[in-house]
Amino acid sequence: MPDAGPNILTDGIFDALDTGLILLSRDRKVVAWNAWMASASKIDADAALGETLEWLFPEAKLDRLFAVIGSVMDSGTSRLLTHSLHPDLLPLRTRAGRPLIHDIAVRAVGRGAQLQCLVQVANVTVAVEREHVLRDRQNARYDAVVDSAPDVILTLDADDTIQLVNPAAARQFGYEAHELIGQPAAMLFEDRAAWSAMRQAVLGGDGTRQPAEIVARRKNGSPSHLEVSLSRWQSDSRVFITAILRDVNERRSAEEKLRASEVQFRSMAQAAPNHVWTAPPDGRLDWFNDRVYEYGGVAPGKLDAETWANFLHPEDVEDTTARWTAAVATGEPYEAQFRLRRADGAYRWHIARAFPVRNAAGAVIRWVGSNTDIEDQKTAAQALADLNATLEQRVQERTGQLMQAEEALRQSQKMEAVGQLTGGIAHDFNNLLQGIIGSLDRVQKRISEGRIADVDRFLKGAVDAANRAAALTHRLLAFSRRQPVDPRPVDINQLIATVEELLRRSIGETIALKTPALHDIWLVRCDANQLENALLNLAINARDAMPDGGTLAVETAQVEVNEAEARRLELKAGEFVRLRVSDTGVGMPPDVRARAFDPFYTTKPIGQGTGLGLSMIYGFVRQSEGAVEIASEMGKGTTIEIYLPRFRGDAEQPAADDAASPDDNTGNNEIVLVVEDEAVVRVLIADVLADLGYRVLESADGTAALRILESAQRIDLLVSDIGLPGLNGRQLADAARVKRPALKVLFMTGYAENAAGKSFLESGMEIITKPFTTDLLATKIREMLESKPRT
Repeated sequence: MPDAGPNILTDGIFDALDTGLILLSRDRKVVAWNAWMASASKIDADAALGETLEWLFPEAKLDRLFAVIGSVMDSGTSRLLTHSLHPDLLPLRTRAGRPLIHDIAVRAVGRGAQLQCLVQVANVTVAVEREHVLRDRQNARYDAVVDSAPDVILTLDADDTIQLVNPAAARQFGYEAHELIGQPAAMLFEDRAAWSAMRQAVLGGDGTRQPAEIVARRKNGSPSHLEVSLSRWQSDSRVFITAILRDVNERRSAEEKLRASEVQFRSMAQAAPNHVWTAPPDGRLDWFNDRVYEYGGVAPGKLDAETWANFLHPEDVEDTTARWTAAVATGEPYEAQFRLRRADGAYRWHIARAFPVRNAAGAVIRWVGSNTDIEDQKTAAQALADLNATLEQRVQERTGQLMQAEEALRQSQKMEAVGQLTGGIAHDFNNLLQGIIGSLDRVQKRISEGRIADVDRFLKGAVDAANRAAALTHRLLAFSRRQPVDPRPVDINQLIATVEELLRRSIGETIALKTPALHDIWLVRCDANQLENALLNLAINARDAMPDGGTLAVETAQVEVNEAEARRLELKAGEFVRLRVSDTGVGMPPDVRARAFDPFYTTKPIGQGTGLGLSMIYGFVRQSEGAVEIASEMGKGTTIEIYLPRFRGDAEQPAADDAASPDDNTGNNEIVLVVEDEAVVRVLIADVLADLGYRVLESADGTAALRILESAQRIDLLVSDIGLPGLNGRQLADAARVKRPALKVLFMTGYAENAAGKSFLESGMEIITKPFTTDLLATKIREMLESKPRT
């Protein structure tokens, strides 16, 4: 036989090579096993020959290796399995006993029936460990970024086999990492042809593929839209592809919603009867609905911001443009009114409003506006304004007529009231004057006849009638709130105790008087004399209402008047003392109760009442800033309640009597200036004062009196009427006190509106009401002169 040439299996070269060699038959049984493999696997060649790899390495995962061996045997080609992509292919160890890192090259040898497979194992442990040290140092941060990246990152070899995946792949596709490694990446994509075209473009191009969208399929079969970026790189002469897959499902969903919203908006805008338009953030109008084109007579799509501006009335351009520019600059809503030219050339008023559309960050991304035709509203508003002007004129005319009618009615009511008032006054005063005139007439006749024995009887009658006339005048003034008052702090309980005996005598023995007074009651500020008169008047009225006897109760209480009660009583809300006078008499019917405070209204027979008692009480209480009300029922009696405001202060103590007055109230040669314009009254007062021992100076008016007061003449007391012509009494006193600040002043009044106020009198001033007796005048003057040292 011819020489067959050298044989590596017999010449020792097979065992001498520093690499592992395994020769497998077509049925994958070991044909040759060199010494390197025996050392690395701890399996002798004799034990390995004729056995399969799965029998020799029962715990190894050999599926990938067997798949490559089958492919190589079928195709007659070669393949390389690297440790980086396929670690631990065979359970081999180094001489030191550490795991051996290795690459495996698989190639077909022979042909036909002689076809075998040569498996070559290369030890790369030292190189890999050195590379790992360097790579660990350089790529630790890169690995951390890849592992934490939200996007899917795949490493592929040139054959599209997945070599590496990051954790995001499991979240995106639903596969675990070991389920993807070793598999073709095309399995993940719905359009595999598109994926292959993208991959081939990267392999054959400049190494980078710009992002493109592709549809992937998850493990559960659901689609997922991804944006894919590919880049090629090379390591150890091998080509790899890194694929970065970004999830764009939310973005596509948002875009779909935006497109749907845009379609919906356009549909609604086209259906709207108003003009609708939009603009980008810069404010240049870029879309109009068909109503705008129809209104302006412009072909659809042939309208821009400049053409639109031409529709505006020239007088409205500046204001409209300024408002829109300001809105675009500030992002505030826009509103303006202007006239727009219609296709036929007519202008109509419109109101435009626009609002900004903002993104999540608050930036304006769009303006949406509308124009509404308000021509008819403008016309109607003008017509209404014209009508209002006409109506206003008619209302003014009608109001004038009503005012004239009301004035006539008031005049009629006033004349009726005056007639009632004068009738009552005339009745009572005629009776009183009859007594005065008749008595004085009898005195004059008796004196002329020398019969003076019984003159005193007639003089006493005249004086009584005059006093009753004075009382009637006081009641009239009290009702009109013009009676001079002397307000002081008053303890009502103490006042009731003072007049209790007088009340008992006034009501008689058949009526029981109950006065359950409250201790330590608040003080009030009023005229004590008028309050006594009011209480006595109420007691007499109660007596007359109980002809068969009964009970009269006088009670006091401290009350808080709220806002609602204050409005009903016409008061200011606050704290009040309530004086309640109740009887068990016949009561009042509603019509009588409604007129009880009217002057001269009385239900008593003629001659038994003037009808001024309750009206006087009403005037006094209102003058004291209080209120009075009546509650009455037929057969059950009447209750009258008086509310007086609380006074926050101390009660006045009686002044000490430092200098006792003479018993006869005579003067000590003091100088008194009397100012009175009524000559009869002035002469009467001067005569009385002269008889009392005073030196009297007289003046008929304030001007003449002021000249005396501004002179060096000594004046101890000024006695002046308030109602003087020209310079009145108060003005005279004020002018005199400029030079004589301590001057004492006694005012006289029969009627004076300003004298009724609480602040009318100052320190060193007093007031006396006409008519008065000479004894009262003498006492008042004596008290004033001796109250302090003379001027």
